[in-house]
Amino acid sequence: MRCQQVLSGAANSGNSTVVHCSYNGIGYTVYCTGCDIVVLDDVFHRVQLISNISGCRSLISAITLCPTTGRIGAVCSHSVYILSPFSTLHDDDFPYKWELSYTLSIGSRVSCAAFNFDGTELIVCGTQILVYRTQQWTCAWSSHLTEETVELTVSPDGRFFTTLSHDSKILKLWKRLKDGKDYRSELIPHPA
Repeated sequence: MRCQQVLSGAANSGNSTVVHCSYNGIGYTVYCTGCDIVVLDDVFHRVQLISNISGCRSLISAITLCPTTGRIGAVCSHSVYILSPFSTLHDDDFPYKWELSYTLSIGSRVSCAAFNFDGTELIVCGTQILVYRTQQWTCAWSSHLTEETVELTVSPDGRFFTTLSHDSKILKLWKRLKDGKDYRSELIPHPA
Protein backbone atom coordinates (compact mmCIF):
# COMPACT_ATOMS: atom_id res chain seq x y z
CA MET A 1 0.00 0.00 0.00
CA ARG A 2 1.37 3.42 -0.91
CA CYS A 3 1.58 6.24 1.65
CA GLN A 4 -0.86 8.48 -0.23
CA GLN A 5 -3.53 5.77 0.05
CA VAL A 6 -3.46 6.01 3.84
CA LEU A 7 -2.20 9.52 4.62
CA SER A 8 -3.88 12.86 3.93
CA GLY A 9 -1.59 14.32 1.24
CA ALA A 10 1.29 12.57 -0.46
CA ALA A 11 4.50 12.36 1.55
CA ASN A 12 7.53 14.08 0.06
CA SER A 13 10.00 11.74 -1.61
CA GLY A 14 13.07 10.83 0.39
CA ASN A 15 14.44 8.39 2.92
CA SER A 16 13.20 10.04 6.12
CA THR A 17 9.95 11.77 5.23
CA VAL A 18 7.60 9.48 7.20
CA VAL A 19 8.59 8.59 10.78
CA HIS A 20 6.77 6.80 13.61
CA CYS A 21 7.50 7.29 17.30
CA SER A 22 6.06 6.73 20.74
CA TYR A 23 6.19 9.55 23.28
CA ASN A 24 4.96 9.00 26.85
CA GLY A 25 3.34 5.76 25.71
CA ILE A 26 1.37 7.40 22.89
CA GLY A 27 2.19 6.39 19.31
CA TYR A 28 2.15 8.94 16.52
CA THR A 29 3.33 9.28 12.94
CA VAL A 30 4.79 12.45 11.45
CA TYR A 31 5.35 13.08 7.77
CA CYS A 32 6.14 16.01 5.53
CA THR A 33 4.05 16.95 2.52
CA GLY A 34 5.30 19.92 0.54
CA CYS A 35 6.25 22.62 3.06
CA ASP A 36 3.90 21.26 5.73
CA ILE A 37 4.16 18.71 8.54
CA VAL A 38 1.30 16.37 9.36
CA VAL A 39 0.96 14.61 12.72
CA LEU A 40 -1.23 11.49 12.85
CA ASP A 41 -2.32 9.44 15.84
CA ASP A 42 -1.75 5.69 16.04
CA VAL A 43 -4.82 4.95 13.87
CA PHE A 44 -3.84 7.55 11.23
CA HIS A 45 -6.31 10.27 12.20
CA ARG A 46 -4.86 13.71 11.58
CA VAL A 47 -4.04 15.41 14.86
CA GLN A 48 -2.25 18.52 13.60
CA LEU A 49 -1.25 20.21 10.37
CA ILE A 50 1.77 22.47 10.86
CA SER A 51 2.08 24.98 8.01
CA ASN A 52 4.46 27.80 7.18
CA ILE A 53 7.16 26.92 9.69
CA SER A 54 9.07 30.15 10.14
CA GLY A 55 8.36 31.10 6.51
CA CYS A 56 10.01 27.98 5.05
CA ARG A 57 9.25 28.01 1.31
CA SER A 58 11.27 24.93 0.35
CA LEU A 59 10.16 21.32 0.53
CA ILE A 60 10.79 19.67 3.86
CA SER A 61 13.22 16.90 2.96
CA ALA A 62 13.43 14.91 6.21
CA ILE A 63 11.79 14.47 9.61
CA THR A 64 13.26 13.14 12.85
CA LEU A 65 11.51 12.42 16.14
CA CYS A 66 12.79 12.06 19.69
CA PRO A 67 10.93 9.48 21.80
CA THR A 68 12.24 10.93 25.07
CA THR A 69 11.44 14.64 24.59
CA GLY A 70 8.72 14.36 21.92
CA ARG A 71 10.51 16.91 19.75
CA ILE A 72 10.17 16.94 15.98
CA GLY A 73 13.09 18.04 13.80
CA ALA A 74 12.18 19.17 10.27
CA VAL A 75 14.95 19.56 7.67
CA CYS A 76 14.32 22.34 5.16
CA SER A 77 17.14 23.52 2.84
CA HIS A 78 19.80 25.15 5.10
CA SER A 79 17.81 24.89 8.34
CA VAL A 80 16.50 22.43 10.88
CA TYR A 81 13.30 23.49 12.64
CA ILE A 82 12.73 22.09 16.11
CA LEU A 83 9.13 21.70 17.24
CA SER A 84 8.37 20.89 20.88
CA PRO A 85 5.22 19.29 22.27
CA PHE A 86 2.86 20.99 24.68
CA SER A 87 -0.02 19.46 26.58
CA THR A 88 -3.59 19.81 25.26
CA LEU A 89 -5.37 17.42 27.64
CA HIS A 90 -8.29 19.80 28.12
CA ASP A 91 -8.67 20.73 24.43
CA ASP A 92 -8.52 17.55 22.34
CA ASP A 93 -8.58 13.79 22.47
CA PHE A 94 -4.88 13.67 21.52
CA PRO A 95 -2.83 15.00 24.45
CA TYR A 96 -0.17 16.96 22.51
CA LYS A 97 0.30 19.62 19.86
CA TRP A 98 3.64 20.91 18.55
CA GLU A 99 4.98 24.42 18.08
CA LEU A 100 8.24 25.86 16.79
CA SER A 101 10.72 26.19 19.65
CA TYR A 102 14.09 26.65 17.89
CA THR A 103 15.63 27.11 14.44
CA LEU A 104 19.12 25.86 13.61
CA SER A 105 20.57 27.76 10.65
CA ILE A 106 23.31 25.71 9.01
CA GLY A 107 25.91 27.23 6.66
CA SER A 108 25.32 24.56 4.01
CA ARG A 109 22.49 22.42 2.66
CA VAL A 110 21.11 19.85 5.12
CA SER A 111 19.79 16.50 3.88
CA CYS A 112 19.04 14.57 7.09
CA ALA A 113 19.03 14.80 10.87
CA ALA A 114 18.49 12.49 13.84
CA PHE A 115 18.11 12.85 17.59
CA ASN A 116 19.92 10.45 19.88
CA PHE A 117 17.56 8.38 22.03
CA ASP A 118 17.58 10.59 25.12
CA GLY A 119 17.29 13.80 23.09
CA THR A 120 20.48 15.40 24.38
CA GLU A 121 22.05 15.54 20.90
CA LEU A 122 20.89 16.24 17.38
CA ILE A 123 23.09 15.06 14.51
CA VAL A 124 22.71 17.04 11.28
CA CYS A 125 24.16 15.89 7.94
CA GLY A 126 24.65 17.18 4.43
CA THR A 127 28.15 17.80 3.10
CA GLN A 128 29.24 18.04 6.72
CA ILE A 129 28.26 16.37 9.97
CA LEU A 130 27.35 18.56 12.92
CA VAL A 131 26.55 17.27 16.42
CA TYR A 132 24.48 19.72 18.47
CA ARG A 133 23.92 19.61 22.22
CA THR A 134 20.20 20.26 22.57
CA GLN A 135 20.27 21.92 25.99
CA GLN A 136 21.70 25.17 24.58
CA TRP A 137 21.81 24.27 20.85
CA THR A 138 25.58 24.54 20.60
CA CYS A 139 27.67 22.67 18.04
CA ALA A 140 29.85 20.21 19.96
CA TRP A 141 31.56 18.51 16.99
CA SER A 142 31.74 18.80 13.21
CA SER A 143 33.42 17.15 10.25
CA HIS A 144 33.43 17.89 6.51
CA LEU A 145 32.50 15.09 4.11
CA THR A 146 33.50 14.45 0.51
CA GLU A 147 29.94 13.49 -0.51
CA GLU A 148 26.51 14.57 0.65
CA THR A 149 24.91 12.25 3.21
CA VAL A 150 21.42 10.97 2.35
CA GLU A 151 20.84 8.52 5.20
CA LEU A 152 21.61 8.83 8.92
CA THR A 153 20.85 6.42 11.75
CA VAL A 154 21.78 6.74 15.44
CA SER A 155 22.27 3.72 17.73
CA PRO A 156 19.95 3.52 20.77
CA ASP A 157 22.82 4.20 23.19
CA GLY A 158 24.06 7.21 21.17
CA ARG A 159 27.64 5.91 20.94
CA PHE A 160 27.44 5.16 17.21
CA PHE A 161 25.79 6.59 14.14
CA THR A 162 25.93 5.61 10.49
CA THR A 163 25.91 7.71 7.35
CA LEU A 164 25.40 6.75 3.74
CA SER A 165 26.06 8.88 0.66
CA HIS A 166 23.84 8.94 -2.43
CA ASP A 167 25.72 6.69 -4.87
CA SER A 168 27.96 4.99 -2.34
CA LYS A 169 27.93 1.31 -1.48
CA ILE A 170 30.00 2.00 1.62
CA LEU A 171 28.39 2.67 4.97
CA LYS A 172 30.33 4.85 7.41
CA LEU A 173 30.11 3.86 11.04
CA TRP A 174 30.97 6.74 13.36
CA LYS A 175 32.11 5.80 16.88
CA ARG A 176 32.22 8.17 19.80
CA LEU A 177 35.71 8.15 21.29
CA LYS A 178 36.26 7.55 24.99
CA ASP A 179 36.67 11.28 25.67
CA GLY A 180 33.03 11.71 24.54
CA LYS A 181 33.92 14.78 22.49
CA ASP A 182 35.13 13.31 19.20
CA TYR A 183 34.14 10.66 16.65
CA ARG A 184 36.10 8.34 14.38
CA SER A 185 34.68 6.70 11.27
CA GLU A 186 35.13 3.20 9.89
CA LEU A 187 34.10 2.13 6.41
CA ILE A 188 31.81 -0.87 6.11
CA PRO A 189 31.66 -2.09 2.47
CA HIS A 190 28.50 -3.61 1.06
CA PRO A 191 28.80 -7.43 1.03
CA ALA A 192 27.70 -7.74 -2.63
